[in-house]
Amino acid sequence: MGDAYTHIARDGRRTGRLREYFDALILYLKEQTDDNRDLVGSAAGLVDDVKDGYFTQQTHLVNQLEVQLTGLCTGDRKVWASLLYTVSDVPEHFYSLLELSPFVGQKVSFAKLSRRTLEIEGAIAHAIKALMEKQKGEDVKSTDICLLALSEENLTVDQVILLR
Repeated sequence: MGDAYTHIARDGRRTGRLREYFDALILYLKEQTDDNRDLVGSAAGLVDDVKDGYFTQQTHLVNQLEVQLTGLCTGDRKVWASLLYTVSDVPEHFYSLLELSPFVGQKVSFAKLSRRTLEIEGAIAHAIKALMEKQKGEDVKSTDICLLALSEENLTVDQVILLR
């Protein structure tokens, strides 16, 4: 157990090492060599070495690395969707990985359902916001509400990948 400053410092260290891990992962997915694979494994180990932080917990990337790399290399859409969700708040990694994914060229969004609320992030959310602003003639606020009328024939089950 440590003080808050120590735990917050660990969060910062984990964030930096995660960036290095995702950089290595992107490099490996572009050039699948043994050296690049070893680089991903080393980077994953460095992330896992950081103990619990204030806002984050210790990771176990190495334990799942082989399964994840196999899934990514074979184009497993669920593995790719999970990875993209993980990096969705880091644009440089998100868009680099999206370009390598089975979803390249598609508008990707994430939806989270909790009780009576559906939260949508990503391309669809941006498109809806733009349409609302166009209709309203000004910026929308978080209290603005809109109705979406979508036809079911344009939505298919293979467009939805459950992550949890």
